[in-house]
Amino acid sequence: MKMFSPDRRCATIGLYGLPSTDIPFEEFYEATLRWFSNIGIVPNELSFRACDARKSSIFKKYKTAEAKLRKREFRDINSIYIEHSEQFDDKTTPFWTTLAACTSGKYSSVTISIMGSDYRVTDEPLQEFVAELVRMLQPEYGIGFYRQRWMGPEYYVGGILFGGFTVPTTLREDDETELAIGRWGDMAMNLHVWREGVIRDVYPQNYLMEPVLSRTVKDQSLREWIEADAVRGSLKQLDDRMTLWSIGEERIDAVRKVLWDAEIIFNWRAFVDREEPKDPYVAAVSLLAFIPCRQCEQVLDVDSIAVPNGQDRVPFLVEAIKKLGWTITFAPGINANCPTCSQKS
Repeated sequence: MKMFSPDRRCATIGLYGLPSTDIPFEEFYEATLRWFSNIGIVPNELSFRACDARKSSIFKKYKTAEAKLRKREFRDINSIYIEHSEQFDDKTTPFWTTLAACTSGKYSSVTISIMGSDYRVTDEPLQEFVAELVRMLQPEYGIGFYRQRWMGPEYYVGGILFGGFTVPTTLREDDETELAIGRWGDMAMNLHVWREGVIRDVYPQNYLMEPVLSRTVKDQSLREWIEADAVRGSLKQLDDRMTLWSIGEERIDAVRKVLWDAEIIFNWRAFVDREEPKDPYVAAVSLLAFIPCRQCEQVLDVDSIAVPNGQDRVPFLVEAIKKLGWTITFAPGINANCPTCSQKS
């Protein structure tokens, strides 16, 4: 058996601000299959979430779930998750090595991630796939970055702190970084800050629209400022809405400082007065199909909890999760502890 290597980094794309309704999930699915085929990967797990949660299919074997999905002709679903996973030793469940996910609703997003040091966000097959998704889904903002597998790149896209694989405290990010991650998920995505010309950070790839590109940096628009010096990266027009800004990883720190000083990078403290109070349990149920424990490897499958006919889904699930002994808090950002870890803390 191959041993899992949690330090393997993943090339990951996150797209935000999809249309609130009428996402073409079938087109997304077919485009994902083409990308998998182009890179020689075979999907073996498929999950989708139906508007009626009782009709969802959560992490079924690929052929079983696909038959169910095609039978319903992709109607009335609000998320889809396609992956290739592998068994790395005889003591663990399979871990994904390649995934593509699309979620609709208030916190709509796309996540694409592939594990391995040989993969880059600039690889042509991935770039072609993302360009197709930009045209198809009309996102308003996006990022392309690298993150180690044990740090949960798929959770990072959604602004969720991840503590899987029993990450030692010494390897975790500093408090301010973790705050920024959590606040992106529970604040920035809710407020759609990119519409105000605010970006999450500077990444190797940044998918930008005019509200960002027209922001002022040193008496120039951000577009003009980038184009004025090659060390600031390059711009490529993807369609009439979206521009891809690519920058070398070695240049990011210097550029980040300039954009932070220009108040273009998301600073959650500047948005606190616009934040709505949130019940952490309600937020977790509304945002997540799976809730990972912050301290260990346990994951709560929210969609596996059956909601009786006639019951309001969210209040029922909130009470069910509490009865199971899970504790959920904002710190800020959703943090969950399984019953065992809750008792220890």
